[in-house]
Amino acid sequence: MNYLLNPYNYDLSDAGSIPNLLLQHAFLVGVSMLISLIIAIPVSILIARRRRLYTVVITFTDLLY
Repeated sequence: MNYLLNPYNYDLSDAGSIPNLLLQHAFLVGVSMLISLIIAIPVSILIARRRRLYTVVITFTDLLY
């Protein structure tokens, strides 16, 4: 709790400050979401067109999860 109350941790010139860490986290989340959409959209279109692949893809994703 002391870390959050210390005003020095909100200084934007420090690379370890809370706002900078928040921006880094948001960037990483955005990149990972973009990659997942790039993979998921073509796979879902492929599954919709070829029903036999549904079982294969669902089994593979279940194993990953």
